[in-house]
This record gives sequence, C-alpha cells and structure tokens, in this order.
Amino acid sequence: MLRSRLNEWWPYLVIILAVIWPWLAKPGYIFLMDLNWWPLLHLDPTDSWYFAKLILQTISRFLPATGTEKLLFAVVLSLPLIGGTFLLRSLGMENRWLRFTLSLFALFNPFVYDRLLFGQIGVVMAFGCLLLVCSYLLQYVKNKNGKEIVFAGWWSGLSVMFSPHFIFFLGLIYLMFIVWTIGQRTEFDLVKLFKLLTLSVVVVLAINANWIYPYAFSQSQLNQAIEKGISRQDYYAFQTSGKNGWDAYKNVVMMSGFWGKDQNRYQDLTRLKDNWGKSFLILLPVIIYGVYLGLKNKGTRSLSLGLILLYGLAVVLAVGIKAPATGGISWWLYDHLPLYKGLREPQKWVALVVLIYLIFLSIGADALFKTKWLAGKKMIAGLFLGGVIIMQAPLLLWGLGGQVKPVDYPADWYAADKLIMQKDARQKNILFLPWHMYMGFKWIGRNVAVPASAFFQ
Repeated sequence: MLRSRLNEWWPYLVIILAVIWPWLAKPGYIFLMDLNWWPLLHLDPTDSWYFAKLILQTISRFLPATGTEKLLFAVVLSLPLIGGTFLLRSLGMENRWLRFTLSLFALFNPFVYDRLLFGQIGVVMAFGCLLLVCSYLLQYVKNKNGKEIVFAGWWSGLSVMFSPHFIFFLGLIYLMFIVWTIGQRTEFDLVKLFKLLTLSVVVVLAINANWIYPYAFSQSQLNQAIEKGISRQDYYAFQTSGKNGWDAYKNVVMMSGFWGKDQNRYQDLTRLKDNWGKSFLILLPVIIYGVYLGLKNKGTRSLSLGLILLYGLAVVLAVGIKAPATGGISWWLYDHLPLYKGLREPQKWVALVVLIYLIFLSIGADALFKTKWLAGKKMIAGLFLGGVIIMQAPLLLWGLGGQVKPVDYPADWYAADKLIMQKDARQKNILFLPWHMYMGFKWIGRNVAVPASAFFQ
C-alpha cells in the first residue's frame, strides 16, 4: 500500500521541488508584495487565517521560521495539484499518469502564477480546496454517500478560511450540483440530501466562526475594512486588466487579467511574446472536444450544461466594470449582495474558469488517449501534453523563474530590535520611517508590504 502511494505521488513532489528547490538551498525569508508575515506571526482571533497562523506558529517552535515559511509554500503548491488529481479521479480517469499530467493545469496557468507572484497565497490555497470540494460533490452524485458531502463541507470551510471571497464561487458550485442531483432520474432521499447540506454549512460556519461572528455582530477589522475601507473608487482601481472591455474579455478567457501584473512587480506572462497564448491555443481544441463529449454523453450532459452556464457567468463577473455590458451586474451586486463589496478584484472569478477548463480538458484528453490513433504513442503524447501545460506559466519553475530569492533581514535590523527590547527602550514608542504600506528595500530587491511589524518584537 505504501509503495503504491509513493509510486503515485512522487511525480507531484518532483514538481513542487522544481519550484522551491532554489529556496531550500539558500537561507532566508521569501518576500512578496502581499506576504510579509515572518518571523513574527501576529495572531488576531478575528482574522480568517487565525487558526492557520496558529498552526504555523506551533511548527515554528520546531523548525526555523525560514523553514516554516518554505514548508508553507510547499503546501500552497500542493493543494492545486492534489485537488486537480482528486477531481480527475472523481471524473473517472483511471490512468494515473494522465491524471498527474492534467493536474499540472491546475498549477501552471496565468491565474495561479499572478496570485503567487503577488504573494496572495490564500487565493491559491482556496482554489486548491475548491477543486477538492468539486471532487467530493462529484463522488456524492455517483455514490450518494453522505460522508462525501461532509468532506465537501470541510474543504469548503478551508477554502473560505484561506480566501473569504471564495464563498461566492462555492455557492454557485453547490447550487449547480444540487440542481444536477435533483434533476437526475435516479431515486434518492431529498430530505437526507438537505440534512447533509445543512451539516456541510454548519462545518463551514464552525471552521470560520472566529471571523464570521465578529463580522456579522460587531465591528471587526474585516467589517470596517469592507464597509468603510472599500468604495466605488477601489473597484475602478482594481478592475480587470485590459485596454478596453474586449481586451478584458480576452484576458479572462485566457485565465489572465489580474490588475497586479501591470504594476511591474514581476515578469508578466502576457509579455512573453514567444509563447503567450500559444500553449492555451494548443489545448483549446481538446477542451472544446471535451465540451462536445460532455454534451453528447447522457450521463454528463446535465453537468456539462451547468458548467457551460457557470463558465459564462464567471466570465461576465470576472470582466466586471471593465465592459459596459457587464458593469451594471457588478454594480448591482456591489450595492445589494452582502460581502460582495469586498470582492474588489473581480478577476478572482477566473478561478471558476480554470476549474471548468480542467474538467473539459480532462474529458477530451481522456477520450483521445483511449483512441487507436494514440496507441503506442501515449508516452510521447503525455510528455508533449505536460510540456504544453507547463509552458502556460513556465516562470513558476525554479524559484518562480529566479524572480524571488530568499534573503535575511539586515544586521542593523537585528541590532535595532535588540536595542528596542531593552527594558528602558520598551517603555518608549518606536517610530519606523519612512513608512508606506508598500515600499522598496535594497536588501530585498523589490517592492513589498513593509515587513517592520513582522520583524520588530
């Protein structure tokens, strides 16, 4: 059993090491635009990441803080890969090598690349959990096993914990699966289904009670940040990238469009003219073939129709106010749907676009690999397919394309911290200058969220 598990999972470990190995070989912290937790993890009970940080703080008692951070990145990269392969297994894909190859699509895409390079690891982790949710919901539709709904609730709770915005994506996913389940002609206990769904909701609320309760019934930091800190001007500032509405549509369809890529904080995939878009165009016929097969097969027709509708809605919402035809919908949701105001980056809806592409790509590829045309050529075809998928975001490899390198805090920071911690200095207020939310530091070599509060005791 153990040997079988190792045989299945070692390729995933190779991919993860291919990304983080340069960091493991060098001491220091990883600094990204929106990531500066280390070496001090400030614990706020009303923060959605409270329990995750509590676990990381516990691990840091046994590992150096630099090691704990790199371990976290290994987990971040693992979740989309594991979520992808579980999803493909639930779709009935038996070939484990093909599952591994296609699961790379969940990691090597512009959406994940942009979020990782900007330091929004919570979005990537939430996306990985979303894939696992869909995996267990698919299993439930096939097996009608109540445990699968509970597992889906568990991963839903973690997805919302890592990125609260995913509550909207999960809501649509659950709605689609409920309609699909009820629409099937097989007999099942409707009351039992809704009891299980209620239990799933309870699990989600339990995992996130530490921030949902203060948000709903008191003035938590999150409540103030959304209600008072986000305005219509923020929606304009963080709108989906593109020269115009049509350009934004194109970016979203190609899993890009994150506003942060235009800030010159890291290498923009869309400026890699030698490859940008070519990999996706190679995969697109296989995705379209998957759509055709999904609609043709009676067993997957309802699911495919639901996914197509979900895809259209995700694209519209991801474009947001960038295009006149979609702007009215986004503004209505901004005014009337609770918490939606906090989704000031509509491009996050691309998470559903990637999910749907993965499902149809797997249906199409699985059918092609079973044809006589590829008999005796499966290894070559698999290597080609994997290479094309990786080339969607090749700069993820080898320390994010060498763009991010571990560095330690300067010696004078350590000396200043030691001085501040002296008894007489502790009684004084300490002012860190210059101060901006984001600043460039020569010793980091890039603009990042100011790490002073994560360092000085």
